[in-house]
Amino acid sequence: PEGYSGRTYTYTSMALGAGVGYRVNKRFSIGAKLKVVTTIVDQSHASTFLMDIATIYRIGWKNMKLVANFENFGPETRFDGRNLWRWPDLTDDADSQDPAVLTDVDRKVVIYTNEFPAPAKIAVGLSADIISDNGIDNLTLSARVSTRQFRESDYDAVYAVGAGLAYEISGSTITLDYAYKSHDDLDQSHFFTLGLNF
Repeated sequence: PEGYSGRTYTYTSMALGAGVGYRVNKRFSIGAKLKVVTTIVDQSHASTFLMDIATIYRIGWKNMKLVANFENFGPETRFDGRNLWRWPDLTDDADSQDPAVLTDVDRKVVIYTNEFPAPAKIAVGLSADIISDNGIDNLTLSARVSTRQFRESDYDAVYAVGAGLAYEISGSTITLDYAYKSHDDLDQSHFFTLGLNF
């Protein structure tokens, strides 16, 4: 923050997992995924195992579905790596009474960071098919609202809202999505997504 050092470094975040889903009956389905998540910043890294759980309940009216999603539940982790190693000079003053073996020796010191949890998320959504007399068939409209009640000190997003449309045609799905997110210190964020699934 005090200026340009000319030094650059890489940042990598990766999640690798496997999941399984099971339809309990014609209305209720549940699924779970276990994953290992790794974050690498220059020569420091943090890894942990996390679990996601999702459920779908089919209400039975206009293909309405109630979906609940629980993400990133697992143990806390901490950063480790060469960026946290230090070699302080333990040389004492000239009139020190310490034995010579304890002075003039560089010793490796490892800085231990505080443990921190993964950003857990709980989301609940409701979707339905909209069928009108005007021939608008296979059209799905969904909406969502979220707020973060317990926030980390460096997370400034307060709440978010969004809506999406999905239209099925000839075995493919066209999606259009919009999301809005507010911030404490920054301007508002707007997200537009256009997708084609085939």
